[in-house]
Amino acid sequence: MIFILGMIFISLAGSVLHFAYEGSGHNKVVSIFSTVNESTWEHIKIALTPTFLWNILDVLIYFSNPNYLLAKFLSLLTILLAIPMLFYTYTLFTKKADVWLFVICLFFTVCNISIVILRF
Repeated sequence: MIFILGMIFISLAGSVLHFAYEGSGHNKVVSIFSTVNESTWEHIKIALTPTFLWNILDVLIYFSNPNYLLAKFLSLLTILLAIPMLFYTYTLFTKKADVWLFVICLFFTVCNISIVILRF
């Protein structure tokens, strides 16, 4: 159950953070955690922020597992590597960088794969 809640939380929080900077009237504090532009780094940032927030609960439940730190490292590394790798591979072959449906699916997929890696 915690597994599914983590997927939902990270996906929804990341989606909210995508629009938080505009919604806050360009607040500089909000820009630390949300997207300011459509760069790859900004999308990594909105995946990592809710992942770190979820880790607060996650560590309380699973830290006693001897493989927890390795799993958490691999989970975060997945986000850091998969978003740019998949995005730039896609744009290399299609010559399109502004396909918003692909970017949304990529974001949800990478976030959920990250949670799956942590659990298994």
